[in-house]
Amino acid sequence: MTGDPVVSTDGRYVIAPSEKAIYKATPIPGPGDTAWWHWVHTDPFESFSDIALKRDDHILAVATGDTVDLMSYALSITFQYFPTGMSPRVPMVSNADYVYVPTGTYPFYQIRVYPGTGYFDMGLGNWTVGPPAATPDGKIYATSDGGAVFGFDSPSGAVHVPFAKYSLPGARFASPPVIDADGRIYALTRGGKVICLTRKLFPVWSYDLGATAVDCELAIGNDGTLYAGGTNKLVAFK
Repeated sequence: MTGDPVVSTDGRYVIAPSEKAIYKATPIPGPGDTAWWHWVHTDPFESFSDIALKRDDHILAVATGDTVDLMSYALSITFQYFPTGMSPRVPMVSNADYVYVPTGTYPFYQIRVYPGTGYFDMGLGNWTVGPPAATPDGKIYATSDGGAVFGFDSPSGAVHVPFAKYSLPGARFASPPVIDADGRIYALTRGGKVICLTRKLFPVWSYDLGATAVDCELAIGNDGTLYAGGTNKLVAFK
């Protein structure tokens, strides 16, 4: 597999990308079980890298090497977008069913929004790290490889500039942002520092894990506990 699998909201299906195909299996296997791939979408000209499920599970957002594909639940393509020379990356689907796809080639970086033709302008910066994150009211946050966190309002119009930006000089982020139930934003730097920011991207606290971090994702449990990996240990914040 070339990217992370995703699980349907009802827990019945797992969908995974590979070099030239998208696979959908049911039921999800248990320990020692074998998954049966019931639906397969193949394309000899594409290398499928990252996928995301829309809220109703009926559409897949698929970022490939040079296209963005929207697929039905049965893995047939319903729409394709070709952001010429923009190299789409890991997509994210918001609660409002907007699809956000980070794109870019040096020195221009954007987050494209579907449906529609609008985009978030990240300026002369760096790649986003992983997918962006969304709050229930539609605000979008993204971390960059250049040590910045961007905040954008929900889509309206064509070009969106950040309403807030947090910069950490000399840092590079190892994780995309995660958002807790109170709207606070968390991210991990490659230097091993966990940072907490307000919705307007003012710093609240930070914690040094004492080791460099590799690319990873933070996680928030149902009880609000924040889990940070990416180093040689797993740290929980309550």
